[in-house]
Amino acid sequence: MSALLLAPPSLSSGVGAPVIGDLDGEYKHDSRRNVLEWCLPVIDANNKTGSLEFSMAGQPNDFFPISVTFVSKRSYCDIQVTKVSQVDGDGAVRFSTETSFVVDKYIIE
Repeated sequence: MSALLLAPPSLSSGVGAPVIGDLDGEYKHDSRRNVLEWCLPVIDANNKTGSLEFSMAGQPNDFFPISVTFVSKRSYCDIQVTKVSQVDGDGAVRFSTETSFVVDKYIIE
């Protein structure tokens, strides 16, 4: 299962790029949008946690709010709807599906 964690604090412009310490996964600093994006490509039973440590100039309120988003290209159990039929007939019904990935818990320290 893949997941993407975006932590875009409202970084102060003009203070330069963050200095990255310990890192699990990958990061990208977008200086034009003043955003730090952190990606954990895989979250599964073997990779349950991750951390990113960084430092840069600024005031505490410069780093909030933080936005967290999780994305998965497939469902947890990989179930798919292949066909929808009418109850009172055998005709196929046009349909679309939407998969929702919900996280039980995450912690920002």
